[in-house]
Amino acid sequence: MPDNLHIQVLSIPENTPQEQTLIHLVDSMQSILDERQLRHLRNAVLLREETQSTYLTKGLAVPHGRTTALESIYVIVGICKNEVNWPDDSQKVRLVFMIGVPTAMVTEYLTTMQKILRWHKNANIGDNGEWLGSEAELLDSLHNAL
Repeated sequence: MPDNLHIQVLSIPENTPQEQTLIHLVDSMQSILDERQLRHLRNAVLLREETQSTYLTKGLAVPHGRTTALESIYVIVGICKNEVNWPDDSQKVRLVFMIGVPTAMVTEYLTTMQKILRWHKNANIGDNGEWLGSEAELLDSLHNAL
């Protein structure tokens, strides 16, 4: 795993709507990012999601935001207890990979995205897109993949 990549995994509380899921993921980084970085990342992620849904496939969404406020890539994975409408009930997610990216790290961002998609194809995922292992197993799996 590259030195400039940080990964976290957390559970999303039941019945959390899409926008609150995004805010929850950003806010989970309060111990590693300062208030300015959090604000910039939150705005970038919400703006990107407003522009076009980041739902990809089989219960997976990969919201992301690029900002000059970051110096490393951050991947925060939310495991949703219940399906989350993304953005409506025609697309439901169980795994949310939020990526915070420094504006200048385009190549690294694209490589990270490619690795996430490759991981997702072979991961321990159920029929509804749910992760079938523990949070620790997911984190270990991602450290190996990314």
